[in-house]
Amino acid sequence: MIREGNIVGNVTSCEVSPTLGRIIGLAYAHPDDAMPGGSIWVRTEGGVAVQARVEALPFYDPDTERQLAVSVLSSPLGARQAIVGANGLALRDLSLQQRSGVRGAGASAYLVQQSYPVPNAPNQLEPTGNGAWVMSLSHREFWMLQPDQEAVASAMQGEALAAEVWPLYCQHSHAWLQLAGAPRAEVMATLCGVDLSQAAFPEGSVVQTQVARVTSIIAHHAEGQSWRLFAVCRSVVGGLFMGGSGGRHHGV
Repeated sequence: MIREGNIVGNVTSCEVSPTLGRIIGLAYAHPDDAMPGGSIWVRTEGGVAVQARVEALPFYDPDTERQLAVSVLSSPLGARQAIVGANGLALRDLSLQQRSGVRGAGASAYLVQQSYPVPNAPNQLEPTGNGAWVMSLSHREFWMLQPDQEAVASAMQGEALAAEVWPLYCQHSHAWLQLAGAPRAEVMATLCGVDLSQAAFPEGSVVQTQVARVTSIIAHHAEGQSWRLFAVCRSVVGGLFMGGSGGRHHGV
């Protein structure tokens, strides 16, 4: 960062922001050059000087209007019907079904007060008895999964639910898929490095891993007499379980 030919600061990071349609960055600057609304010259790696405007943080949605607005829920697969493939495989998109969560030091006690069954260790899935599940990701983070109840779009609220208990918004940040069928573990073995066979990954097990390089949470559960896998992924996964390679069927 240059002022009157002198170095007065250092840019620590910069990146193109698709949301804002411009380059944004963070820098250490002299207090005289750090007032929002001011401008400063920045010398790039190629020696070219460009003028930058100083902005207050955060760059986007400083009043959290976007977070507080009612979100429009969408499905990554674009359809609610199950996709049926060979060998009894079926992929069901549950992204528009109800899921929520809580986190914090008081989360476990809060769920007990709400009459939820709480897994006794991280990475476990506990049925509630009414077609829903409680999933523990740590001693301080729990998700409630309700595949038979449609989600309702609502505004995000940042206030604590109780002492040391805050809401999680996995409804907005994750896709939720269910894979059923006898070859499900074999299919998943082509997508992630975790052994999801019945012997190694019994009912109620949860693993936090990557599926085709997408950060995912996988849980094994039973629905009637059928064993199924939940896959909760942190990005849009429309083609994750489809296609093939090397002449071998990999998905549904």
